[in-house]
Amino acid sequence: MRILRVTLWMLLLFTSCKKELQDYESPDRRLTELLNSYEEALVNSPDGWIGYLYPKGGGSYTFKFYFDPANRVRMYADFREDYAAAFKESSYRFKVEAVISLYFDTYSYIHELSDPNPAVIQGVVGQGLVSDFEFSVLALSGDTMSLRGNHNESELILVRAQPEQGESYVQTVYTMNEYIRQLDAIPWYFKQLEFAGQTFMLSLNNEIKTFSLYYTSQGQFQSFSTQFIVTDQGIRLREAFTFGGESLSELTDFVFDLAAQTATVRINNSTTALLTTVRDAPIIDPQAAIDFFVNTYIYRSSSGFTINGVTDYYSLREVPSFTSLSYEPRYYIDNYDVLLLNFGVNFYGGVFQSHAGNNGIIVFDNLLGFTGVTPGGVHTNKVVNSATLWVDPQGYYVVKTGNNAYDLVQVANPNIWIRFK
Repeated sequence: MRILRVTLWMLLLFTSCKKELQDYESPDRRLTELLNSYEEALVNSPDGWIGYLYPKGGGSYTFKFYFDPANRVRMYADFREDYAAAFKESSYRFKVEAVISLYFDTYSYIHELSDPNPAVIQGVVGQGLVSDFEFSVLALSGDTMSLRGNHNESELILVRAQPEQGESYVQTVYTMNEYIRQLDAIPWYFKQLEFAGQTFMLSLNNEIKTFSLYYTSQGQFQSFSTQFIVTDQGIRLREAFTFGGESLSELTDFVFDLAAQTATVRINNSTTALLTTVRDAPIIDPQAAIDFFVNTYIYRSSSGFTINGVTDYYSLREVPSFTSLSYEPRYYIDNYDVLLLNFGVNFYGGVFQSHAGNNGIIVFDNLLGFTGVTPGGVHTNKVVNSATLWVDPQGYYVVKTGNNAYDLVQVANPNIWIRFK
């Protein structure tokens, strides 16, 4: 009997140890199975994957990826015309640590969004656009893989491409984005949209791809802002706007009438809406000017002033090695600010004071003169003209269009405005 009890006890102990070993091994096995499923999914998509990247620093960017079994990936990107037309190849790999991560190893289009040199992507010095090129895989569900950046928590969504979304898909997206920019060619800055029985002031920022609506409710200023992706048909909002029981998630079929300063657009592929200019008092956030001024940030414009629908009216981008026109509040300790043309390692611009009111208007005045290294000749005149326009006595409405992104619109003439990010 005693021998039987010992035998049973040893059998139970052996069974328990075996179960513990199986439980201990199963997490590694599950990770391996997941990794294999991710690799197989990326490789076994003959039409590639469309990637929607939302950097932590704001904006959105569309990519097209083709992954192969040799750990090489071809990619297209929509933030430059040549990148949309010609692919760049990189290596990629999956790595298992606490989670499974997808790494893009070789410097390529996706890395440029994180480049610390502002001359590359006009981002923040040392940070770029606060993006990522190493991502944790969160989920693979059907034809969609969701990922999160390991360093800055940017969001990357990969969607299996369809046969009609071929090699030229990103070119089509780039062309669509440029077409939608015609909204900025309508001279009057302020536009409005009728939706769900309400009039909204609208801003569509194609540089950082944000969609913003401004309205009043019970006498109070209200706003909604989200990023959007560009498709071959129009734009799709990252977050739908809901009002009065109706939802707005997509705008397609843009048609512009620049002579009439109007446009038509289809909402959610059904209702046709009219975009018109706002000739009455615009809907302005009374706090926006103060927020814009007190923020410790260097605001950068990629093109300077837009006047009467003409972007880069003073042709700043023709200055050799031009990177941006920047506004920096409190540049000097005696409360003087600067508007600087940045070119190469040099800068040149006006020195003045800023006054932000609680009416959403900021005024620049007391232009003391200019500082920095002159770009010379006609290029110097471009800076002087910009500074002269900057110190208009009635000031500028401040319109927030995204994270650290603002449009400044001249109060005296809303056909004059400048976009900062």
